[in-house]
Amino acid sequence: MGGESIEKNRIGNNLRVIAITSFLTGLFSTMTQAVWQPFVLSLGAPMSTLGFLESVGGRRGLVTAVLQPIGGWVSDRLGRKPLVALGSLLGLLVMVFYLLADMTCDWRWLLPGVILLGATLASTPAESALVAE
Repeated sequence: MGGESIEKNRIGNNLRVIAITSFLTGLFSTMTQAVWQPFVLSLGAPMSTLGFLESVGGRRGLVTAVLQPIGGWVSDRLGRKPLVALGSLLGLLVMVFYLLADMTCDWRWLLPGVILLGATLASTPAESALVAE
């Protein structure tokens, strides 16, 4: 009986963490999308570069499409937590590149940032598996 209670408590804690993480991720994504185009253009990038950045990286780009299946394979072999933690760390590094682009007024710093943003989504299969559990 005690083991059942501990398991329910663990599941409840996991669900809270997942809900908070999802909320913060959605908030970040929505806020970023609202200012993304004016930000990129203010750095001197042409509109074609904005399209290129979106198609290569970001939330729906080529990097994401390639790395998500690999992320699922890795999470099956190494476990979900390391991949989720790696995705979070890469997310912090994304912000460093965005800040560098802003501080230097050079849009080229955005390229590694959007590639890493796409790479952070390799953790999506692991996060989905945690929710399913």
